Amino acid sequence: MAFSCLLVAATAPYARPAAADAADAPRPPQTVVEPLVTGDPCMIQSRVRPHGQQGDFELVVLQGNDLVFYSHDNADVNYAWTRGPVITDRATGPGCLIESDYTTAGLPNLEVVVPESGRLVHYWRAGTGGPWHQGATFGSGISDDRPAIVQSDFQSDGHGHLEVLARQGDQLAAYWRDTSSWHPAATFASAVSGGPAMIQGGFGGDHKNFEVVVPVGGHLEHWWHDNSDVNKPWQPGGSFASGVTGSPSLIESGFGAGDRPGNFEVVVPVGDHLEHWWHDNSDVNKPWQPGGSFAPGVTGSPSLIESGFGAGDRPGNFEVVVPGPAAPEPPDDAQVAGGFSGNELQHWWHDNSDVNKPWQPGSQQIAYRGRSEKVCQLTGNVDSEQHTFTTNLTGLRANVQGTDLGYPVDDGSTLTLLFGDTHPAAIDDDKESGYDDAVATSQDTTPPSYASCLHLTYPIMKTFPTPTYRPAIVVNPSIYQGYFNVPSSGFVSGGHQYVIFWTNHCAGTGSSDPSHCEDGHQPGVNQYGNAVMTRYDPVLGLYKNLFQLNSRFTYTGALNTENIAAAPTPDPRGTYIWGVGLYRSTDPIMAYAPPGPVTTDLNWRYLHITPNGARSWVSDVKLASDMFTDSPQQDKCVGESSISWVAPLKSWLMLYNCAGKIQARLADSIAGPWSAPSTIFDPQADNGLCHFMHETQRDCDPVADGGWRGDPYAPYVLSRFTRADSADPYAADIDYVMSTWDPYQTVIMHTVITKGHPNN
Repeated sequence: MAFSCLLVAATAPYARPAAADAADAPRPPQTVVEPLVTGDPCMIQSRVRPHGQQGDFELVVLQGNDLVFYSHDNADVNYAWTRGPVITDRATGPGCLIESDYTTAGLPNLEVVVPESGRLVHYWRAGTGGPWHQGATFGSGISDDRPAIVQSDFQSDGHGHLEVLARQGDQLAAYWRDTSSWHPAATFASAVSGGPAMIQGGFGGDHKNFEVVVPVGGHLEHWWHDNSDVNKPWQPGGSFASGVTGSPSLIESGFGAGDRPGNFEVVVPVGDHLEHWWHDNSDVNKPWQPGGSFAPGVTGSPSLIESGFGAGDRPGNFEVVVPGPAAPEPPDDAQVAGGFSGNELQHWWHDNSDVNKPWQPGSQQIAYRGRSEKVCQLTGNVDSEQHTFTTNLTGLRANVQGTDLGYPVDDGSTLTLLFGDTHPAAIDDDKESGYDDAVATSQDTTPPSYASCLHLTYPIMKTFPTPTYRPAIVVNPSIYQGYFNVPSSGFVSGGHQYVIFWTNHCAGTGSSDPSHCEDGHQPGVNQYGNAVMTRYDPVLGLYKNLFQLNSRFTYTGALNTENIAAAPTPDPRGTYIWGVGLYRSTDPIMAYAPPGPVTTDLNWRYLHITPNGARSWVSDVKLASDMFTDSPQQDKCVGESSISWVAPLKSWLMLYNCAGKIQARLADSIAGPWSAPSTIFDPQADNGLCHFMHETQRDCDPVADGGWRGDPYAPYVLSRFTRADSADPYAADIDYVMSTWDPYQTVIMHTVITKGHPNN
């Protein structure tokens, strides 16, 4: 029986008095982003890869108090730079890195030193990638300038010593490390005004000399150490340059090399540009020579290398990275964390086939940030962007080579993720059939990270009728579960897990094969099928088909609020189901199901909103109102979505994909009114495309597995990891699942959201 009435029963949702939605709704959510470059970079080129491929560029750079690792896949100069993990979030100055002779699986490790509150901290990373590990802390009174690090030809246990120089007051302090610990060495120089640059060059006997260039006042001083005797003092080697305003970078190049050391090359900031200086090492008594200026508008100190590009019968190209002009403001009034300001990171290079050629600016953006940033790739075997194995190795462990969705159903103990169309092999077949949806669980309580993604466990469904161990979701009595027919949402109520499936895709269009209906459709026809409520049977390991939902709930989201202790008291406990009739073509409506088993929708009540904003719950689904009252037709676009309670903000948060972006809205009550939407992820503006999502318009990434343009969708908040932001009491850290389409995988994203400070 269907009729319209305002519920007054104890289990019914409350009636909200009339209010002007625009005035009553909270402000749209804002995102908090980290600053761009706030300190000097340090770059190397890793060793040549198999088959003669250029080694990758690797660098570290300061972004606020984060020391961030970036790399560039030099298989193609057009590829975008890849952001890796944060090495430390306690850096107080720039770090520097080298590739050492310590190896993991035959690949050389990376070593970093960075100042942290007056001391130096050593970090290292296995050559195979993965997390950075903290080593020892050493030194005292260290300045926040960039230190220098090399690995020398002094050895212990078959490994070269790590040698570090750092400014300590107005002097330079030297340290060295054998295979067990760090040791202090001499201090030298005076009136030092910046960070040092150091190499072990070609001069000397059994142990080559150390060479150092350091700023003193407005000029550079050259110092060297005769390593035939470690007890000998450091020697001054002369001064050069003028007007110096930062720290230098020093290399020994291939120019002049042969039967004598190659030339020394230095790049240093002078005012708002860089100057190149070089020393002809055919005669140590020759003066340093100016090599020209370049890079107008710099705002920091450079890092210089000689790369393998152009090398052969002449020196390789010079490559420089340096902080440049101020970074552009983040989009849509996103706030920059910590009151920092930042700069862009520029790349310059010199074609050394002719020393008279000018320096050229690179075209690549190096350092970047986003309103949402990828934490890790959840599915598949290999992270397409990072070229490292994923935490879960789902292809090897569960025959899940590629998949999407991952709707989270959390009973407070076990987190269940419901995945959509799942490919057991290469992502090249749209003609799926049978049970191709997948399920996984997790017990994690610690937020996912770059090195340790959400850990998935795959139950084996014994009723799955193939010899593989793909964790299929099976519904009985059966529904169509092939291509484009997926679990859209789920919840736990009355001790049972429920999953709502989207099935019979293309019903009503005349298609004889519902597995192959594309996006073209007849106006007004529900080409997207219907929704079916199911309940999991743990004995049989399948989902029991209970009933079909009303046609206005074709694609759904769902949430049980019974275990959300801090949620607003006017919102009664129970299950809220929201859904759209036309997938990605309408705004959602909302239903309420009381606590306990869900065996029918006859006791559901539907949100009704009057023109003046009064809210009530009625029993006639025909009177259900759109949840949003501010959407023009072109913005009625909800498909995949999630709603979660964000305790630090005392607000409900809704995420959904619309027009190729991830949108967010806030509400004080789950019934609304909801704020206007804000974009929290745009694959172009927030560095998804060319990085972990394939871009078809440019040759800028190696991540494609299907040749389509990447598209963000299915943003599902992992509520168990939502937490107050450590740096801002008015902000919250949010982790959410997101699908990328190409590559056909699911990733974990992170964003920081604020409602704004009370005094703003």
